[in-house]
Amino acid sequence: MSAFFTLNRMFSVSSLLLSLVFLAPGAGITQELSSVFSGISGISAPDLGLDSGSAPAPTQAPAVPDTQTMLLDDNNDAWLARWHVIEKAEKTLDIVYFALFDDAYGRAFMGLLHKKAREGVKIRMLIDYRGGAKTSNRLFDRDILVELSRLPNVEIKIYNPVFRYLPTILTKGIKSVWTSNHDKLVIADGQWLITGGRNIWFHFFTSYAQDPKAYVDTDVLFRGTRIAAEATMAFESEYLLDRSKLLKPGLADIIGREKLRRKLGFAALSMGNFIRRGTMFKAENENDEEYNKWLAESSAMKSTYGSFLARHQVSFAPDAEPLLVRLIDKTSRFGGVNGMTDALIAMVNAAKKTILIQNPYVIIPKEMKSAIIAAANRGVAIRIFTASPNSSDEPFVQGLFVNEWKDLIRDIPGVRLFVTLDRPLHSKVFVFDGEVSVVGTYNLDALSQNLNSEVASVIFSKDFSRSLMESIDSFQKDFGAEYILGRDNNGNEVVVFGPENHCPPEKIRKLQGTFSKLARIMRNLL
Repeated sequence: MSAFFTLNRMFSVSSLLLSLVFLAPGAGITQELSSVFSGISGISAPDLGLDSGSAPAPTQAPAVPDTQTMLLDDNNDAWLARWHVIEKAEKTLDIVYFALFDDAYGRAFMGLLHKKAREGVKIRMLIDYRGGAKTSNRLFDRDILVELSRLPNVEIKIYNPVFRYLPTILTKGIKSVWTSNHDKLVIADGQWLITGGRNIWFHFFTSYAQDPKAYVDTDVLFRGTRIAAEATMAFESEYLLDRSKLLKPGLADIIGREKLRRKLGFAALSMGNFIRRGTMFKAENENDEEYNKWLAESSAMKSTYGSFLARHQVSFAPDAEPLLVRLIDKTSRFGGVNGMTDALIAMVNAAKKTILIQNPYVIIPKEMKSAIIAAANRGVAIRIFTASPNSSDEPFVQGLFVNEWKDLIRDIPGVRLFVTLDRPLHSKVFVFDGEVSVVGTYNLDALSQNLNSEVASVIFSKDFSRSLMESIDSFQKDFGAEYILGRDNNGNEVVVFGPENHCPPEKIRKLQGTFSKLARIMRNLL
């Protein structure tokens, strides 16, 4: 899995230009970010109704809180929310994922889509080639994506299929094949949206107590026509690119089709029965038995579907409080738009009290690091929570991190650097002044900044930010540790606690040696 994600992680039809409106001293960050989305073609930008001394841009609209919002920090809930949104869809589903695996969750996910398509729901789907390579193999057309694509109201595209572009390495460079679509979006009926860090793989949805490899990740469920429209623009900005190639069934459409349809149908039935009643659908053949075994091995739902709906009121009562939410995004290098880094830097520059960053890959790009240092120098408390060599799925990123973590502490005044000791971390989250939260797909590395498409939601809410911080704090308390530098009696720098205090020496040597050298080469190429 490490090598699989190594070279791959990663909006708008025109450029994203962020501008800040600095008000009188004492104004909060939400006020200072009153023009966060000005300059996004085709998307209305929030105007908080503040006297900034200039009229809002013509594209701006009043920033009325109009989006109902639910934090999905629990893996079980994240799966049940996806099931709910897709199952209730009546007209359209637009879906993009970096990674999709044919396991208990991936097959049920595709089985449910197959069912919705047969009910008449129009489906557009975009899967990154690397992330979806194992489910888009067209040999004998036996894969789940091809089978779904056969239905007349379904269109599936594969993003940047590398086998088509390998010859271009000599003319266009290695970046042309490294570039990926890293977005994660489920958009239903023009009003529902789920976005965040999770891919479709069982480790993103299983219980931490049951699965030691279960990822810690964060998504958000939204209901609102404005946020769904913004997400649709983000989807189409990649879906309509030439690098997104239509998946077409081949000639061998007789071999295995009935068997595959049965697999998809049974997976949806058994998963649906399992999340509602805690029991799997009765198996009638060895393929059914195989799926139920997968499901039994990879699922330990803490609650049933009905309990989830009751606990969270996921359908959102009419009087549920709406929040001010916006989407920021960037295309891949093929789309030519990179506004994500500028957007995040604008938020860092507006912070007055605290910045909390939770991200698995912290090789901070130069411009972002400079902004964070400036924030620290003006008294903003910085906390970074990332993966350690023991909890990361990225040996090349860790090859840089084990050699550079000390520089973060040396260069950023007062920063506190926490790591997960052994639990895999995949969440990409920022919280500014306990008031503005960013949840998305963006990693703090060169791939996300320079090559891949990324998307993130910005939630302007103290209550939401408080819930998100409490979730991070709880995980940090249970599974985290702080990397600390100190001084000995002679004033020499010493490691109080670092990678060598909890990671096997052989792993550290490999990371600092081979992986670090290769990672530096890769970073220079990017």
